[in-house]
Amino acid sequence: MAPRTLGSRAAALAPLALLVAGGVVFASATLGVSVPVFDDHPGQLYRLWHVVRLGPAPWTWNEGWWTGYPELQFYPPAVAYLGALVHVASLGAVSVTAAYQTLVWLAYLAPGLTTWTALTRAGASGWLALPGAFVALTLSLWPALMSGVEGGVHVGMAPARLGWALVPLVAAALARWSEGAGAFPARAVVPLTAAVVLAHPAHLPAAVVVVALAALAAPGRGRRLVAALGALVVAALITAFWTLPLLLRLEHTRPLGWGALTLPGLADTLRVHPLAIVLAIAALAGLRLGRTASERVLTRAPWAMAAVVVLDAAVLEARGLAWLPADRVMDGFWLALVLAAGVGTARLLERVADRRGVPVAALAMGAVLAATALSLAGRDTLTLWPRGGAWPSY
Repeated sequence: MAPRTLGSRAAALAPLALLVAGGVVFASATLGVSVPVFDDHPGQLYRLWHVVRLGPAPWTWNEGWWTGYPELQFYPPAVAYLGALVHVASLGAVSVTAAYQTLVWLAYLAPGLTTWTALTRAGASGWLALPGAFVALTLSLWPALMSGVEGGVHVGMAPARLGWALVPLVAAALARWSEGAGAFPARAVVPLTAAVVLAHPAHLPAAVVVVALAALAAPGRGRRLVAALGALVVAALITAFWTLPLLLRLEHTRPLGWGALTLPGLADTLRVHPLAIVLAIAALAGLRLGRTASERVLTRAPWAMAAVVVLDAAVLEARGLAWLPADRVMDGFWLALVLAAGVGTARLLERVADRRGVPVAALAMGAVLAATALSLAGRDTLTLWPRGGAWPSY
């Protein structure tokens, strides 16, 4: 019985192992063991050195950190803290540059792993979760998405990508509670939400949307909303050492990026990235096919995020609140769309498997190949292999 159980567990983890293996091959070819030097990477490493040399107090690192200049809003300290922790915990055996390199590897791999976790916790099998996780791992959608492989790994916005990857973990932590079982998982949701803020605040709206939808997913909504709000307040208190100075100096802040969210720009994104249209169709299918309450949380999330993006663009930005622009909040929409499409794809493949008797593993791999073909038909929607000379390193 025990060998059979171990074999069943190994088979269940086979798609995850395949996902990790593919990610490791790509990361080895692009990142290797040398620190990337493209665009934002040297600055990210410099901030890690600040923590190691000057300590954890942000006001000791750079005068610009506390005066309201973009440094304060562009680069929250979570990744610098994490890198310093790796260096210190190893008693210096892991150098500062090696610690940063480890975080870049983690930033690349994390969205695929956390998306697979969220989809399996919501009800999909490991194989049925694979297509959605594969898209989350490889999605670039540049320049519409800043937290994808191109923006988050190549360009060097690793903190944004790590914060992006935490959102599916919030959904995974809430899966059981979404079904109306157990108490609110504050011990997981509070630190995860705080980590999202301290990694990159642009992803906080997505985390809040997931928490709110989970609260509304089961009876006793008033009581559940109070519990969720309490957890968010605690997370806000944890991050106040960084967020409060930022909020007190909002008049000095600048947009987080150089782009702007416009309807023509969105139309152009859909034109050159046909996979995005297919993801939207699969997400709509998920609205109908999602069976569990936690799946319904995921399938409703992109449409709630779309409303948040519209509110940000039409109201907040129109009133001059440019520190959290809609084109960066849009990253949360794209991730929510991938999660919802993952649910829709999983349920569609499950129906085909039941009716036609096709193995789910074969169907899952077919869906991965279809996503790859759609990417190649567009403008590198997915980053599948590096271009020669495009990933310089020390």
